[in-house]
Amino acid sequence: MTSTPKSSSGGSGGGSGVGVRVVIFLDMDGVMQPFGNDAPQEAVKKTDCLFPDCTLQALSYILEQVPTAELVLSSTWRVQHSYIEEIEQNFHAYGRKRHNTNNHPLWNLRFADITNPQLHSERQYEIQDWLEQQQQQSTTRSLVWIAIDDEDLIEGAPNARYRHWFQHHVVKTQSHVGLTASDAQLAVRLLKAQLD
Repeated sequence: MTSTPKSSSGGSGGGSGVGVRVVIFLDMDGVMQPFGNDAPQEAVKKTDCLFPDCTLQALSYILEQVPTAELVLSSTWRVQHSYIEEIEQNFHAYGRKRHNTNNHPLWNLRFADITNPQLHSERQYEIQDWLEQQQQQSTTRSLVWIAIDDEDLIEGAPNARYRHWFQHHVVKTQSHVGLTASDAQLAVRLLKAQLD
């Protein structure tokens, strides 16, 4: 179903309490990689990384504020192992070159998991499938989670199916802007509200 779990920025993967796992479902296009002709300059400004500094800064902020969070790749980039490696290498490059310390959250980050690469339907269904699989596998750990995506995971007829599960768990980005500082702040608030 999924890739072999790897250690993420949080190491143990536990939350603020015993038996809590903190997960961030992360999309790429429209989140880490803005697209479209009307993208603002800061969203397309790149140096030696695949992703713009502004989205990497926003992701770093989330991981600094919730250091036990694990990333689960929910993007279509998950279908090729080489794509996953490219994302991780770019995260590492940013962490190492922008911050001269090995405790930066992107320094050695690895995705803890991916959503099922065989499942291609609504993004909401793909994430829900992962959540259900985890629920079946573990009866001892509670799960705190959010999804960061430019696709709508709550509104619209296709999302009615699991809408109640996704309320207060979604940060929706604008495709042409990507992940912003205010999106990152919302992500932290949603996670901490579940951890309290």
